[in-house]
Amino acid sequence: MKKIFCINLYILLFFVCWIVFAEDTKGILIKEIKGNEGRRWAVCIGINDYWDDTISDLKKAQNDAKGLSEIFNTRGQFDNVYTMTDDLDPKDKNYPSKFNIEARIDYIIKMAQKNDLFIFAFSGHGIADQEGKSYLVPADVRPDNPFVTSCALDYIVTRLKEKEIKKSLLFIDACREEMQQSKSLKSGGFSAPLYSKAEIAAIFYSTKAGWYSYEDKMSNYGIFTRFLIEGLKGKANSDNNTIVSFSELEIYAMRAVYDYAIELDLRQCPYTKIYGEKFGDLALTSVIPDTTIVKEGDLPEGMVLVKAGSFEMGSDKGNYIEKPVHTVRITKDFLMGKYEVTFAEWDLFCTETGTEKPEDNEWGRGNLPVIQVSWNEVVEYCNWKSKKEGLTPCYKGKWNTITCDFSKDGYRLPTEAEWEYAARGGNMGKNLLYPGSNNPDDVSWFLENSGKRTAIVGTKKPNELGLYDMSGNVREWCWDWYWEPYDKKSPVSDPTGPVTDHGRGDRVVRGGSYFDQKEYIRCTSRYWGGQSAYSNSNGFRLVRTVSGK
Repeated sequence: MKKIFCINLYILLFFVCWIVFAEDTKGILIKEIKGNEGRRWAVCIGINDYWDDTISDLKKAQNDAKGLSEIFNTRGQFDNVYTMTDDLDPKDKNYPSKFNIEARIDYIIKMAQKNDLFIFAFSGHGIADQEGKSYLVPADVRPDNPFVTSCALDYIVTRLKEKEIKKSLLFIDACREEMQQSKSLKSGGFSAPLYSKAEIAAIFYSTKAGWYSYEDKMSNYGIFTRFLIEGLKGKANSDNNTIVSFSELEIYAMRAVYDYAIELDLRQCPYTKIYGEKFGDLALTSVIPDTTIVKEGDLPEGMVLVKAGSFEMGSDKGNYIEKPVHTVRITKDFLMGKYEVTFAEWDLFCTETGTEKPEDNEWGRGNLPVIQVSWNEVVEYCNWKSKKEGLTPCYKGKWNTITCDFSKDGYRLPTEAEWEYAARGGNMGKNLLYPGSNNPDDVSWFLENSGKRTAIVGTKKPNELGLYDMSGNVREWCWDWYWEPYDKKSPVSDPTGPVTDHGRGDRVVRGGSYFDQKEYIRCTSRYWGGQSAYSNSNGFRLVRTVSGK
């Protein structure tokens, strides 16, 4: 018999309503569909490796969580998406321990309103006690006391009921039998809980009782989650109205999983248990046509594609200017330079435009990052390079009257939000302290290792997106006017910074430099500089908006 790798639990709780989503020209805004008012929340949890060696590890639970998170970020128009996987540092608040999982649930339910949509996704082991109560098994479960150290589904449902959140769905990807692979968690398999008074609409199981859930050998996901993702991306959109509803997803996934299992001679068949109303059928995702100007395999030389997504910007543990932590959604893909702009690139601009070349502090030129360039001069460079390559310039005006048209395809500086999102690794980020590592020596040139001078670009390791020197080497100019701390009224989607310089005339610079101590080159560290000022520590890198054809 073939070896079965079972993902024992995937839970998704859906509650539908209004979303604060960017006014994008692609797709339909779910908030405009009747019955979908309210904010949208998601927690996606995936656990491959458990602390106790006697518990059987999984292979693709993390992928399930990350794959669904990406869908919710890019197609579900969510306000907040939290990804909790066991490849994070155990000290991280998003590490999937029992305490952290329940704390995240408590936080969201505290912040959510009655008409909000809330998705809770758990991929890992699931167990049930002798009374049939079901539990999610966290990474730090104790096999000698599994029910006390696991997360009870009753806890989630009770918290939802207390808040009177009624519009919800649970999607469960679980083996519905005893966990034969684990010698320590011998108990009844995860069962269909009887929530007669629960504040939920329906549960969509990956398979019916007595059958199994399998990991898919042909993809990076469990079989059930694979077809959930395909359906949410658009294959379930049977009426071609650009919105995938729960009913459409249910029909698509049930048929696709069953047919696939039959083909592979596996015993898996999804099952739906309806508890309450469907509330006019829930809108889950918007089908967005792929009309971007680039594909990942066809990128402009020297640039990487940063896909849209959401993240928590800022830090409550750093300097006060990094506060408060706030949700930011980047709604459009963009291109970013792999490297900081070098002297070689800048000197060509100077030669062709008759501009005086900046000093190099006697460190050399070539592939060292350019320094001693003001924000105003960088804007001129961006427009020059755009025209040179047949692109439409983004900038107009001079000095304090400069404006940026972010819809144009020319070169520009990143917004501060785009910069931090990219530094953190975008939707591939692992919530690391520095861009690409928790050890600054791996990825950065800073005071303690630089010899107090710049280094050739790209000589340290890149971050998750393939971006080099996002911390250290030189600080990088951003578009935004500088203000501190962050403006609490800043828009969630695609913020571009304060509308005025508050009389300071300072622009944001990010990432720290060769002359900064390691605590000042973190992903969240912030700086400022006068837009006409020059510095041995300031340079820049380029971005481009990814627009439609």
